[in-house]
Amino acid sequence: EDCLEQLRLLLNEWQSSPDLISAIHDCFPAMKIARQNDSPYDLMILDISPNERKIPPVLLSNLATQLKNEFGCQLIACCTPSHQRLFKSFADSSSVIYLNKPVAHHEFFQLLCDSLKIEDKTRPSHQHAPIKPTSILLVDDNPANLQFTSELLTALNTHVRQANSGPNAIEAC
Repeated sequence: EDCLEQLRLLLNEWQSSPDLISAIHDCFPAMKIARQNDSPYDLMILDISPNERKIPPVLLSNLATQLKNEFGCQLIACCTPSHQRLFKSFADSSSVIYLNKPVAHHEFFQLLCDSLKIEDKTRPSHQHAPIKPTSILLVDDNPANLQFTSELLTALNTHVRQANSGPNAIEAC
C-alpha cells in the first residue's frame, strides 16, 4: 500500500488525477463508465504486492490483452523483478509493461512518457552512452535478506553476486 500511495503522490505531482480502484475485478466497470463519460483511461497501473501469490500469470496477460483490445488501455504492472520473471515465464506478457519495485521516480516518469507518447522535456536532446551497470557483492547469512536485497538492487540496474558467509565472499572476490 506504500507503493500505491507513492504512485498516487507522484501522479498528483505531475498534475494527473489518478482514480484508485481497490479490487482488480472492478477495473472493467470503471473502464466502461469512463468510456461512457468520454474520458477513457489510457493507462492502468496494477500495483502487485511483493508477497502476492494469487495472481496467475495467464490472468495478467489476459487482462492486458482485454484492456488493450476493448478499451485501448495499456496495462503497467508494478511489481518486483521476481514477479516479472514469473509472469514472463508462464504466459505471453508482451502486452504488459513492467515497472520495477521499488519505484524509481525517474524510471516511472520515463515509462509514463513513453507509454503515453509524450515528449519528455527533461531528457537531454543529445544521446549519452548507456550507463554501465554497477556490480555489487552482497553478503548475508540470511537467505531471505539476500533474496530481498538482491531484487531491490537488480531493479536499480545493478549486477548482484551473492555470498552467504565471509569465506564465500572472500572466495567470490
